[in-house]
Amino acid sequence: MLQYPNLHNSLRTTLAGSTVRIDEEGASTAAVKRWRLKSRRAFTVVMANEGVNVGFNGSAYHPTPWPVMNVTLGQIVIIHVINNDTVQAHGFQVIHYFDSGILGGLAPGKCYDVKFSANLAGSFAIQCNISCSIHILMQSGRLNINP
Repeated sequence: MLQYPNLHNSLRTTLAGSTVRIDEEGASTAAVKRWRLKSRRAFTVVMANEGVNVGFNGSAYHPTPWPVMNVTLGQIVIIHVINNDTVQAHGFQVIHYFDSGILGGLAPGKCYDVKFSANLAGSFAIQCNISCSIHILMQSGRLNINP
């Protein structure tokens, strides 16, 4: 039996169980399976960076849109959301991909991971979805998913 030490278990099992027949002319009867491994793209969004209410990743000091996240269609997207504010909760929402947002907002000092598959190309809003003192500074983020 062939060994495939560096492959994922399910792929290794599939390959190990395959039968390949080659005739005298070199023609193969093997069925070809295509495997597409999804890549990942991770981002970090910080609210109230260094304890100062400056929006998402300092959005108060950047032209809009900010922050901008660019990914490729089919990628797994992970957004680490961190609330450094010591007083109030802040919201986080990605239109189409995380419409519900963080219910009730993200409490002061807490973190939350948003994970999804980028399955629709386009440009989507990233915004605060609750009322807070810096809500207006957190309305212009963009997630761009390119083919």
